[in-house]
Amino acid sequence: MNGVWCDCFHSELLLICLSVCLCLSLCLSVSVSLSVCLSLSLCLSVSLSLCLSDCLSLCLSVSLSVCLSLSLSLSLSVYLSLCLSLSVCLSLCLSVCLSLSLSVCLSVCLSVSLCLSVCLSVCLSVSVCLSLSVSLSLCLSVCLSVCLSVSVCLSLSVCLSVSVSLSLCLSVCLSVSHSTDFEVHRNWLAVTHSLPVSRWYHENTSEWTLDYPPLFAWFEFGLSHVAQHFDRNMLVVENLNYASPATVLFQRLSVVFTDLVFIFAVRECCRCVQEQKGPRDVLSRPSFVLAVLLLWNFGLLIVDHIHFQYNGFLFGFLLLSVAKHLQSRHLQGALLFAILLNLKHIYLYVAPAYGIYLLRSYCFTQDHKDGSVNWRSFSPLRLLALGAIVVSVCALSFGPFIAMGQLPQVLSRLFPFKRGLCHAYWAPNIWALYNMLDKVLAVLGVRLKLLEEAELPRASMTGGLVQEFQHSVLPSVSPSVTLVCTLLSILPAVASIWRRPRGARGFLRCLLLCALASFMFGWHVHEKAVLIAILPLSILAVESREDAGIFLVLTTTGHYSLFPLIFTPAELPIKVVLMLLFVIFSFAALRKLYSGQGSLLRPLESVYLAGLVAVAIACEIVFPLSPWQQRLPFLPLLATSVYCSVGVSYSFLRLYASLLRQDEKPKQL
Repeated sequence: MNGVWCDCFHSELLLICLSVCLCLSLCLSVSVSLSVCLSLSLCLSVSLSLCLSDCLSLCLSVSLSVCLSLSLSLSLSVYLSLCLSLSVCLSLCLSVCLSLSLSVCLSVCLSVSLCLSVCLSVCLSVSVCLSLSVSLSLCLSVCLSVCLSVSVCLSLSVCLSVSVSLSLCLSVCLSVSHSTDFEVHRNWLAVTHSLPVSRWYHENTSEWTLDYPPLFAWFEFGLSHVAQHFDRNMLVVENLNYASPATVLFQRLSVVFTDLVFIFAVRECCRCVQEQKGPRDVLSRPSFVLAVLLLWNFGLLIVDHIHFQYNGFLFGFLLLSVAKHLQSRHLQGALLFAILLNLKHIYLYVAPAYGIYLLRSYCFTQDHKDGSVNWRSFSPLRLLALGAIVVSVCALSFGPFIAMGQLPQVLSRLFPFKRGLCHAYWAPNIWALYNMLDKVLAVLGVRLKLLEEAELPRASMTGGLVQEFQHSVLPSVSPSVTLVCTLLSILPAVASIWRRPRGARGFLRCLLLCALASFMFGWHVHEKAVLIAILPLSILAVESREDAGIFLVLTTTGHYSLFPLIFTPAELPIKVVLMLLFVIFSFAALRKLYSGQGSLLRPLESVYLAGLVAVAIACEIVFPLSPWQQRLPFLPLLATSVYCSVGVSYSFLRLYASLLRQDEKPKQL
């Protein structure tokens, strides 16, 4: 007990010291030159770290050196923020690996934060970025401390990942380029704010027409009323590709604040984790590891805060729904999922898992002794309650458009089948392997004079366009074929939870398989959809050694497949560093969590993951310097997609194998 109070006291003292030092750094940044500030900051950071730990001191020195050297030739604000991320996560990883004192690591992290606050405030000359970053980080620390009902130490530790995200959002994301999705959401803000509801799904001034369900349109409508206080010009429909600094700031901040839903969902999921028996330090607790794996998820960070989307907000509803089912609050879980479906229809991928699980485990109240369904236990009232929830949410979302006779128009926007089998960048699924095989057969056919090159389709699937193409040798795939393949691939999973339900965790495994099956065989799947499986799998990874191994393969492969989303040379160090930090923590934390239980990875899995390094070097460094860059611009994307397809397919098969093995065991209550 004295140790806990001591840790809490040290944490509170550190917060006070940080506040004082931050004020001093702001004063220094106003009156002292850049070189003096850097010197003072470096001295402070090094002196603090030397007093605490030689190992951490070395990490800090390296990270600061890398930061300063990169800043000489590239955007200084970007790499100062990255240095903060590197130092924080290295400290956290060393805590896990070396069992160092948590207060030591927090002290070092705070000293680095101080150092970089000085540098950032000088180099950016944008006080609002610094103040917002610090304010939001501290607010989230307090929120996490209250919500998680744990010690200040743990709250601060979990908040490190959130702070890194905020730092990146408010410094990196304000200075780097943004994706087309940024303009997509700006246009939707303008459409929902400036036009009557009857024209929302008819407006086509921009090519980025509104193609999300109505509930998300209402969400954009609400955001637009806040956006008008930043820059009213962003809400003009005709202002295509409008990206003023105020517009960028608002849209980035909107992602950060809506992530509060995700943070709350993570808290609920952590409460559902089955803690292992025996005394454990904070950093080796399953709930803590899960919190960091979710809050500091590499894919979610780059997709939302650099590429730009609202996936954290949406995944918050998914994880919160899963948590409610784990807590046996099935009606609440159903309500949250119904809301999620009306926010983004891509989550239809996992709707079969929800439907079968709720029907089998909620509407049927009893089983026979052998685990089979007791048909007499069916409750019509429970089915009516579920139906009322789904119908009510859909009525609120689609009701106005049904009343205006616009339902066919809305559905045509939600399900456009003229975009082709694959996206411009192939998602790492079975169709990427199918396309690759078609390419290989076409080349071999021409060289062996079995095919005439002139007879092959002129349009190429590797041209980077989003439209329908014909395969050269293999039969072309239609939407109906992908639908049949998807349904067949999820059938064993949903049949398993119907025949032998295994509680909410059996449902979670079925959800993962439905998500991966839809990703593997779906029509025009985006590479980002792999996150629908990665995030829920994090829950199983901290409870099962076998699932932890699958998680490491899937998350490393799936996250690397997102690299093409961030494609500018200036952003290369960002994605590499962030990816490495997440991978290092994942491997270190899960290895410590299952210490003494053998290796998490099989030898061939380790070899495959090591191959990602070779693929990354070839695609990111060698290829841009080669003469092939002009002749074969799609080659790096093809190599990334095909190589990652192998890892995702393997993870899918291993998850199915684990499900089938569980079916052979007695029912688990």
